[in-house]
Amino acid sequence: MSGLAAADRSSRTVPRGARWVGLMVAAAIVLTVGYAIGHSDSDPEWRQGSAHVGTDQASITVDDWTYGISTSVAWIDRSGSRHEDGWPECLDVPAGTTVEGVRFATVAVEVDGDGWREVVLVDCR
Repeated sequence: MSGLAAADRSSRTVPRGARWVGLMVAAAIVLTVGYAIGHSDSDPEWRQGSAHVGTDQASITVDDWTYGISTSVAWIDRSGSRHEDGWPECLDVPAGTTVEGVRFATVAVEVDGDGWREVVLVDCR
């Protein structure tokens, strides 16, 4: 009889709806933990400085902080349209060029005791 009971248990299936709910709960947990790990409690701070541009990267030093921008960042073009990613048109200059008066927003980020200021937006207006 114990063989029959084992066979009955192994043939049980989880209803399709319950599986879907389980996946949604798991996804919500992953998103919540990810947000908590990388979340910044600070509001963006606007800064302005001279950008030293390289190939798909730029650095801007303001008040003893050097901010790095590489490959892709949210940016606002000259007409005021927002772009969620890509390379800002005001930094699309030959490598080795310095661009004066670049306005950008940063947020303070802390993860596991390490902190930095992340560039979250470049304003090319």
